[in-house]
Amino acid sequence: PMREALIMLNIAHMVTIKPQSGTYVAPIDLTLMEMEQFARYTLEKEILNHIRGRLTGEQERAYRLLIEQYRVLESDSGAENRMLELDNAFHRRAFELCGMEAHFDHMLSTFQHIERLRKFSLQTDENKSVCGAHTRILEAVLHGSEDDVGRTLHEHLNRYKLSVEQARAIHPDYFIEG
Repeated sequence: PMREALIMLNIAHMVTIKPQSGTYVAPIDLTLMEMEQFARYTLEKEILNHIRGRLTGEQERAYRLLIEQYRVLESDSGAENRMLELDNAFHRRAFELCGMEAHFDHMLSTFQHIERLRKFSLQTDENKSVCGAHTRILEAVLHGSEDDVGRTLHEHLNRYKLSVEQARAIHPDYFIEG
């Protein structure tokens, strides 16, 4: 089972197996990360536009509660895991409302390079932009056009590029391109 697990991790570009040497954590592949992010944006935009203009008051309150819970944790330096959970809960919510939460879970489990970077980003000041971005996404879903939803989601999901720049400056060996 361990050998099979390592082979699967190698196929996913998560580890590098070097015969006669060992198995190593693979660097984050920026090309794969870009592809993952594009796929996530495309799927999530469609889901958000499906619920656009259709949220009930209770559903809106649930979204706002997630945003507020995240805001409370922004200044807590030890809350990265909980912040990631809340961020995922915010994005997963639209999928749940469409009965497609399994699609979100599958996406999250297969997009490993972007997920590794998201964990880095929680240790930077970028996490302070999440509440504002989530609020803008929610407002676009509540009152905006299809283009508004796409634009706000694109702005939010593309902030990872700042995390790449910050992380590469500190750990250039953690990344490869293609």
